[in-house]
Amino acid sequence: MRLPDGRIAPVSMDQSRGGYGFWDSAGKWMLISSILNNNQSHGYQPQYAAAPDGGSSASSESARAKSSGGGGFLSVLGLLILALLIFGGIYVFRMGRSPRPGRSPSAHLAAALGKKAPQAVPDEKLSPLESWKRLEPGAFVTLSDQQAIEDSQKRGQGVRGIDYTVEQTGIATDFDGFATWVFAFLNDGHKKLLLMVKGDDAHIEHRVYYATEDFRPAKRENVIARGDRWLFEAHPEGQQQKVSHLQYAAAIPYSVGRSEHLYLRKDHGERHCEYTEKPTVPGLGLLVSTVVEYSTSDPTENPELLILEIATAKNKTGEVALYLGCPVRESEVDIVEATRTGSLPA
Repeated sequence: MRLPDGRIAPVSMDQSRGGYGFWDSAGKWMLISSILNNNQSHGYQPQYAAAPDGGSSASSESARAKSSGGGGFLSVLGLLILALLIFGGIYVFRMGRSPRPGRSPSAHLAAALGKKAPQAVPDEKLSPLESWKRLEPGAFVTLSDQQAIEDSQKRGQGVRGIDYTVEQTGIATDFDGFATWVFAFLNDGHKKLLLMVKGDDAHIEHRVYYATEDFRPAKRENVIARGDRWLFEAHPEGQQQKVSHLQYAAAIPYSVGRSEHLYLRKDHGERHCEYTEKPTVPGLGLLVSTVVEYSTSDPTENPELLILEIATAKNKTGEVALYLGCPVRESEVDIVEATRTGSLPA
């Protein structure tokens, strides 16, 4: 302990001399416990006892009696209580600083402040079709199917896929929930293509089409007026049908070069859909579409035929377009990125 004059004295326990104390420089035993019984003292002041050579006094006897009767015990108990309070305070402080199991530091801090901890947002995992539905104009799509590789080689770009810019997108959602079609109109500066991604509850299909030069897109009425009545089912002799009520033909004979192929309408027939497109055209309002898919078993590079008619909801007919194409694998079609600046190749 530190003495009033600044010196440090070692404290020891001696029951024969009254309890805790130390020997001063004069050889006298200084009793610490007496300070606990001195009502006139405000400091930690020791009481002198008899020297080791046999000297004794009433004060030393009194101190010895108090020590043996409980003075020393009270001193030890007080020190133990003080130590427990100190260690208890340290423990509570550390527990308050440490996050509870299963809680993040931010959650612990928020709980201490009485606030709701921010919840971690799980990574959004999109379905393959949903990713295509979010495709925006300006995105790049890479085609690496056999035809794209051949086109790349002809251009002197080696064996690689071709990046196409998405100029426009359209989504056709079947009114009866049969399927959803995503159409991406592509352009790489050399040719324009139509990528179709079709999804239903069972699977997803990918096809690439091109618009033939033999069939120019036109309003349904104009298609019939110019002589392309073969595109629709024939009506009985002598019975007239409204143009808007005509059904697309179950079979379409179509010539590609010098070869003619018979394309048959697929089992699900023509589908009527809600249609949305990007970028939107102001003033058109709600759009609807008719999607009709055909295929042929004849040997040809493009065994798929597609009719896509897009109209405004207030009109009963729309613009009819015809495309030829082929299936591609999912691995041969890839979204490069959502947006990219730059111009198309010359």
